[in-house]
Amino acid sequence: MLISEALEGKFYRSHSRNISGIIQYAERRSVCDVHYNDNSSSYAYTILVRPTYTGEGYPQPDFYSTLWIGLED
Repeated sequence: MLISEALEGKFYRSHSRNISGIIQYAERRSVCDVHYNDNSSSYAYTILVRPTYTGEGYPQPDFYSTLWIGLED
């Protein structure tokens, strides 16, 4: 199973935006797009998140975020 497929359907919480939801889509970002350390087992993914609707107010639109995944050898 690909990491991007494993991320889809998982719960995500953004602490900086104080919003959470379910990951709808994940795609691995190219190394050129992101700054990272020399650890070759770290990957960046662009994710599309559908916010959880609590029934109060208006539903919030989907948002994009970057998620770092570190793999151990």
